Amino acid sequence: MFSWGKVENDGETTPAPIATAQKEVEAGQANLKIGEIEKALANFRRAIREVEHNVSAKGCEMRLSLHIMIGDLLLRVNKPNQAMEECTSAIAIDGRCVKAILLKARALIADGDMDAASIELNRAQELEPKNGEIADISATLEYCLDNDNNLASCLAFIDAQEYEQAICCLKKIVETAHSLGATRQLAHGCSYLGIVLQRMKGHQDQCVEWHQRHSQLAEGLGDIEVNPNTRLPCCQVLTWVPLLQGAMPCVIKPEQLLHSHQPSSQSSRSPGPDLLTGGLRSEVC
Repeated sequence: MFSWGKVENDGETTPAPIATAQKEVEAGQANLKIGEIEKALANFRRAIREVEHNVSAKGCEMRLSLHIMIGDLLLRVNKPNQAMEECTSAIAIDGRCVKAILLKARALIADGDMDAASIELNRAQELEPKNGEIADISATLEYCLDNDNNLASCLAFIDAQEYEQAICCLKKIVETAHSLGATRQLAHGCSYLGIVLQRMKGHQDQCVEWHQRHSQLAEGLGDIEVNPNTRLPCCQVLTWVPLLQGAMPCVIKPEQLLHSHQPSSQSSRSPGPDLLTGGLRSEVC
């Protein structure tokens, strides 16, 4: 239970927790202006804690806005799963809040769940048929579906060992996914790029860089835990997403990536067996 002391605010009497929450919001907005997203998130979360048990209209309105702001920021830092949790909390406060519903659709797209995103968009359409943001997010969803198809096409290049074409295709996919905010699709593209470079000669540094990028994104998606010092997974991780039927995933251990990153006479060895039909040799890159 909060202690509802009183403070003066613009001539009106405001409950102390709400006034404290407002100060945290102002501090968070100031942090956003200078690009300090993590600090802003901390401010907004402290603000929510101040009003989490406040069932007044003002308290509910503030919690709704804060959950939406936090969710939007979490999407910016490629954490769609956490963003969806904020959306769920916002929708629990107001089930007809289209802003929260659309944010959830964006989070679902980022997480790669296009069917669920489409359901949320239809729900928003029923509530606000003239909302222009619905068309924008629907277009993003369509672009993501096209990008998924392109990603599947890249596997044909990999399977045919046409690595230069695969790299060109994958870089376009990564660029598109980044611009669309499609975090899981971006993670897939980074993973594939690391794997293609793993199978080529003389690309150890780039191979590790793409695997590190994939690990960072997978951490934000909640798929794996990443060592904060190396930015590599704390445990072995599937680095290939099985989009083709019958394809075998490829397991990479973090110590293998670290070992392969060191210059050695083994760096010119041929890559491991076919990624689509077998495992991976100990020299990853």
